[in-house]
Amino acid sequence: MTRAEDAKIQSWREVKRIDVRPDKGLVKVTSASDWEIQIDAATGAVLHSAHRRSDFIESLHDGSFFGPAVKLGVFLPVATVMFAMWLTGLYLFVLPFLVKRRRAAKVSPLPPAGSRTG
Repeated sequence: MTRAEDAKIQSWREVKRIDVRPDKGLVKVTSASDWEIQIDAATGAVLHSAHRRSDFIESLHDGSFFGPAVKLGVFLPVATVMFAMWLTGLYLFVLPFLVKRRRAAKVSPLPPAGSRTG
């Protein structure tokens, strides 16, 4: 049995997010206490009610848990540096293959056997 009362929503101020999916006939309501209720859009029946833990993990991952200053002042520069390191690492990985290809293209083919010039 699912319990919508666990979300403890008494007013619209306690609603954090409403996700409407008409193609699935589903409405998801997330409370300020991170409780999610899934409701059948046609009948209004509560299909599922559970606490959302993924929002906390996501906020840790993107830095928003620590506040906007840390998110933009620490996480963004670190992500930019990590992306630059990934690009330069990819270049360093591909570089030996490019050098071998250039050297192979510079080597002239040998003349056929038995043909002498001069």
